[in-house]
Amino acid sequence: MSEADRLKWDARYSTGDYVYGAQPAPLLVEQRALLPDGGRALDIACGEGRNAVYLAKQGFEVDAIDISAVGLRKARELAEGNGVEIRVGLHDLEQGSLPEGPFDVVLCIHYKQRDLVDAISEALAPGGVLVVEIATVDNLELHKHPSRRFLVARNELLAWFPTLRPLHYREGVFHGSHVAQLIAQKPSG
Repeated sequence: MSEADRLKWDARYSTGDYVYGAQPAPLLVEQRALLPDGGRALDIACGEGRNAVYLAKQGFEVDAIDISAVGLRKARELAEGNGVEIRVGLHDLEQGSLPEGPFDVVLCIHYKQRDLVDAISEALAPGGVLVVEIATVDNLELHKHPSRRFLVARNELLAWFPTLRPLHYREGVFHGSHVAQLIAQKPSG
C-alpha cells in the first residue's frame, strides 16, 4: 500500500470509537467449532484488533498485522482491556511478507490481495485452518463501497485455495453486506 493508504487508515482509526466495533466478525464466532482448540494464529490486516482479541480469548497465541499504527495501538488497548495479549506488527503487505509461520489459524477478514494467496497457504501449518470473508461484486448493489477492486467475483475464493479442503463456504447477504465466506483446512500430510 502507498503512504496515502497508510494515512487514510490512520485517519479512519483516529476516532475515539472502534470503526468496526469491538466485537469479532460474526463468521468467526458462528464457525468457532471449525477452528482448532488453540495454537498460533495470524490476523492479516487486523485493523483495530477485534478478531485478534477474540482469538486470544479463545486461547490462541496471536500475531496481528496491519499497515495502520493507529489501528495497531487500538488493537493493543483492546487486548489489554480484555485481559489478553496479542503481538502486533506494522506491515505493508504490498511491500513485505507475512510473519514467519506456521500458523494453526490464518484469518483474513475484508482484505483482498490476490498475490498473497500462495504465502497464506504456505503460512498454514499442516491441518491449519484458513478463515476468509470478503465482499463480493454483488455488494455493489447494496453499497457504493468498497469499490470493485476490493471485491471478489462469485466463487473466486474457492479458486484461490485449490489445495485446501473447504469446511464452510457460502455467499450471500450476511449482516448487511454481500460477502463470500471460506473456511478451509490444509491437508495434514
